[in-house]
Amino acid sequence: MAYNTFRHKPVHGTILLDYDKKKIDKHLSHLDQETKKIDTEGKWLEDEQVLILPKENAQKLLKLQVLNKVTVNKDKYSFKPVTQLPEGSILFSKEPKFTIKNDFGEKVVPKQTEYTVLGESSMFVKHILVTDDYQTFQNAHSIYLAAFKSKEDATKTLTNYKDIKINQLYNPTMN
Repeated sequence: MAYNTFRHKPVHGTILLDYDKKKIDKHLSHLDQETKKIDTEGKWLEDEQVLILPKENAQKLLKLQVLNKVTVNKDKYSFKPVTQLPEGSILFSKEPKFTIKNDFGEKVVPKQTEYTVLGESSMFVKHILVTDDYQTFQNAHSIYLAAFKSKEDATKTLTNYKDIKINQLYNPTMN
């Protein structure tokens, strides 16, 4: 299905998520020295497809326009890069009433909810919680995230990173 959607279209960015940091590092090591890239760590709640990030790690994602606010007008979606994170915790989700519980079973209530996605899709990562209380999610799986700008063929990109848990294409502004 992904092949039929993207085929040989150009890709300007790739996002990788995996439990194994060595796999992420291996793929990053094959990139050109000049390639703009970031990598960071978060927590992953598999059942709900939630990526949990401390604020400083989420801040890194802004450099490569990995977080994008979604605007919907009828059936047309547009994406605008998030340039600044608000004070306090925020839930990036299409579902404003989605709830997350921490390790203590306490419901986490973010100060703000916004329809923002990783790259240009919520297919793999449905919710992103940016929180100052990251330490209350230590029982969640650690997951490693990398993003980089590139000018590659979509089919080649999907094939090159098939060993990664989640690989996602996106189109940041090239600068």
